[in-house]
Amino acid sequence: MADLFSREEYKTIDSASLASPASPASPSTSPSHTTPLLRARGLMSSSLDFLNLIRKWPEIVGNHLGQNTIPGKVQSSQLIIFSKHALYSQELNFMSELIKERVFKEFPRLKKKFNSIKFITSPNSFDEASSKALEQPPSSILASNTSESPEAAPQKKANLHPQSPQYKQIVRNAQTTFEDIEDPKLRELLTSLLIQIHLP
Repeated sequence: MADLFSREEYKTIDSASLASPASPASPSTSPSHTTPLLRARGLMSSSLDFLNLIRKWPEIVGNHLGQNTIPGKVQSSQLIIFSKHALYSQELNFMSELIKERVFKEFPRLKKKFNSIKFITSPNSFDEASSKALEQPPSSILASNTSESPEAAPQKKANLHPQSPQYKQIVRNAQTTFEDIEDPKLRELLTSLLIQIHLP
């Protein structure tokens, strides 16, 4: 029975079959998508660490001090602690190095966020921080966990109207990036973080 292909044709077919065609980079793995994704995950991790710090604060400083003081934010490489009374601020101030040691042991990533602790006596700030701690999503703490000032985050959003084509495109791109994530809360959180990163 005659060969269906000549030797030369076999060589051509073999070479073609061995050559792996270049597969186009998927949006989730291309550099332009990977970098924002990694940044979003990093911001999310830091924000979640800060929320968990608030929730574990009584374990770190003790129940009595934990009920009368609370981590408020990270600003200018300082962890700001609000307290109800000056006595609590003074007591925690004596324990600042021990507190840092315990916090960094529990949340190693926070070492990159602050290197000192500032204690502020402000009953109003304490009450406000306490009421928001269980309500706010991690993304609302981003201004505290980045190098930006707390006032900078709202200004970002003010530059683009939510109904503008550019804003809608940013939202669509962010939604596409995380569309494969099954957990709706995690998907929404990552999408929100990525939108904030891309806002001008």
